[in-house]
Amino acid sequence: LQEAVVVRAGRGARLALRWMSKLVVFRVVVDIVFYGTHLLLHRNVWMYKNIHKRHHEHATTDIRTNYHFHPVDLFLESAWPMLWGVAAARVATGPVSRLQLAWLMATLAWHQTGTHLGRAVP
Repeated sequence: LQEAVVVRAGRGARLALRWMSKLVVFRVVVDIVFYGTHLLLHRNVWMYKNIHKRHHEHATTDIRTNYHFHPVDLFLESAWPMLWGVAAARVATGPVSRLQLAWLMATLAWHQTGTHLGRAVP
């Protein structure tokens, strides 16, 4: 019985470690791709004026700021980094289940909403 408990605990720890490795790879790649894309949107005058400037129209940051995007900007700053993050997590750690994908998206949504809320998120 003790061996069975140890095996189960070991399996749970391996699953948790695998999940955490997926999350770390996903977040690091998402942040790198987001940073590069955001830098491009600011440095390219045409892209800033025609695509990204709309996001900076708010005088103070609040929840609306996080949803005030041009459609192309929304793709470049949300979908594009997520696609790369999921691809990297799959390459580095193996398949990503639908549940894991949902958790990855939820953690990212929580972070992105919190960074534009204008106050601390618990």
